[in-house]
Amino acid sequence: MGKKVISMRQYYDGTVKHVYQQAHNRAYLFNSDGDKMLFLEILRDYQKKFDFSLMDFALLNTHFHLLLLERTVPTGKILGMLKQQFTRLYNTRHRRSGTLYNSSYQAIEVWQRDYYFKLLPYIAYNPVKAKLVKSPEKYPWLGYTHILKNRSDLIEKELVLRPFAKDPDQALVKYKKLLADADPLQIPQLNSRGLLVQPSELILRRIFNDLHISETEGKMVRSSFTGHRIVELRRNFIMNAAAEQVPFVEIARFLNVSYETVRRTWKTNLDDTISMVENPRRHLDDTEN
Repeated sequence: MGKKVISMRQYYDGTVKHVYQQAHNRAYLFNSDGDKMLFLEILRDYQKKFDFSLMDFALLNTHFHLLLLERTVPTGKILGMLKQQFTRLYNTRHRRSGTLYNSSYQAIEVWQRDYYFKLLPYIAYNPVKAKLVKSPEKYPWLGYTHILKNRSDLIEKELVLRPFAKDPDQALVKYKKLLADADPLQIPQLNSRGLLVQPSELILRRIFNDLHISETEGKMVRSSFTGHRIVELRRNFIMNAAAEQVPFVEIARFLNVSYETVRRTWKTNLDDTISMVENPRRHLDDTEN
């Protein structure tokens, strides 16, 4: 029997949305702590104006993450007004003009509780991944640190904790444990569609184990060794990794081979498969001969 899927809708009177926005050309979106403070002040004012709740956030120099509870006003309108107001004040402050943001942003509904439990560590560990701090509680521009310091003027703590347990004290204990026990190497990554996916490194290691590659063979597979069995194992590994949509560049890095080696292996194997489908008799004849 599969694991029960618990909807986030049972906890809230609206829709939980994860919003991600990058700066234009990966430039700095926030040049100082003052810029981050200005952004949060606007966000605080707009919560009352547009009837939404802020459940989490992370402000980094080149991008931000917001976790919003959307009610009557669409997230797109909220974000549009927030960005417009911040840009106007930022440009005045820094004596500049023009846009601050990439034209597109991502706003993904968080509809499963399990996904929510993965998203909270992802947001909190953004500054750790960026090597700004060694642990998230050291970074002041996080919803996580606001909850730890019991600040109630921006984050609606009760909403954040609601999916953890009915008892507030027990919920807070579980929340702190989730964030404190998170392993940065195993925290999911955000893909191009704004969805959390398992880190490529974990996928590649799992494939290694699934192919029953021994420690000795593994060292040879992850090198330039060209023995027949090792080449075959490397080929199987590349095809399995590509099937799970791991980027070629990450497969190449894991195997210590060139990008072109991975691309060529994948294309050759794909061409052989297509040829077999289009002309099965030729491959049968080759086998018989």
